[in-house]
Amino acid sequence: MKRIALATLCLIFTACNVNPRAELVAFGDSVTWGYGDLPGGWVRRVSQGSGYSIANLGIPGERAADGDQRADIALRTVPAAKVVFLLHGGNDWNHIFSKDGCAQMCDPASVDARYEEVASHLRAMRKTIHNRGKRAVFLTYWPSSPEKCDKYNAQQFAVFKAHRLYLDNKIIAVAAEHGDTVIDLKDLDLGTADDFFDCLHPSPQGYRKIAGRILEHIGEWAPPDPFPRDLLKGRLRL
Repeated sequence: MKRIALATLCLIFTACNVNPRAELVAFGDSVTWGYGDLPGGWVRRVSQGSGYSIANLGIPGERAADGDQRADIALRTVPAAKVVFLLHGGNDWNHIFSKDGCAQMCDPASVDARYEEVASHLRAMRKTIHNRGKRAVFLTYWPSSPEKCDKYNAQQFAVFKAHRLYLDNKIIAVAAEHGDTVIDLKDLDLGTADDFFDCLHPSPQGYRKIAGRILEHIGEWAPPDPFPRDLLKGRLRL
């Protein structure tokens, strides 16, 4: 019942595009949903830039454990998709950093067990993607703007950044276990205030930069076999 409820929650968000004939899927939380931009964020922009239809299965506020629980039923709604962008764990990172005894000041290595829990859920999501006959493409999180994170002092912001990098390294490590593609955004030039809606969520300008980096790597994540309409597009371009 919980999985069904989570899938239903996805459907009430307007950007939760569950077109069953979509070629790709984006699975994640609010930065996949596109909070801070028009619904769709980077997903909509990558779809427009690549010509591929991408089902947006992002849910704002979701943690990795809940993503793990809903992954299978969510992916059933997009049977034709061959590739899944997986970007998850950001809400866990923020919660671990700000609560759970860390209180915005702890070394992320001191709470490694919490990040390993996130990694375990990422592994399980990856397994679900594989079992559904799809290929996982992992994404990492990007730098935040100190100006937009002004509720933190300089020392707290440095710890916030360290936690983000710690999560990014966990994501990269999980992807490496099966040789999955990673689009690494942890060094993306996305640190100015104009690139952000708030401390965590990009602005339209920031989402454009994220989409641009993803499109730079299109050869690494494009569906392995052309769809009939892709072949038709190619013929029309000729």
